[in-house]
Amino acid sequence: MRYVFFIFVFLLNFRAIIFSQSIKLGEIKSDIQKDIVIIYYNIKNTEGYTLQIDLLLKKKNDPSFKYQPKYVNGDVGEGNFNGQNKIIWNKNKEKIPIINFDDYYFDLDIKVISKGSNKWLWIGAGTAILAGGTTLYFLLKKDKKETIQTESIMPQPPGRP
Repeated sequence: MRYVFFIFVFLLNFRAIIFSQSIKLGEIKSDIQKDIVIIYYNIKNTEGYTLQIDLLLKKKNDPSFKYQPKYVNGDVGEGNFNGQNKIIWNKNKEKIPIINFDDYYFDLDIKVISKGSNKWLWIGAGTAILAGGTTLYFLLKKDKKETIQTESIMPQPPGRP
């Protein structure tokens, strides 16, 4: 029974190690120019993921204020994004009266659309499960030694006088 416990703990830890990677968003920087705003962001651990990234303009003093700019292009929308990315917002086409950007900041709304299948991850997980199952089988297998059945092969000796 203790072998079952150790194998169970091993398989749970193996799962946690493999699936522990999560999407990490780095610092969001903006470069405000006369007609456009360029937003730079760094995103990691997105290999094999299709993401939906939306740009949000938020106000520091008013947490309920959220505005999603419409006239944006670059690394925004649906796609595969990894590493250093750039979004360009044409602020003059928007009908939002912002003169001073000191009280505002940019944020990203990131949603995972689909997860790609990582072939080597599945091969490794399958191998680990197969090895664990095989080990469990042999550890729990009882020795089935064949006993000699003397009754069918030879008759019992006569009783002693």
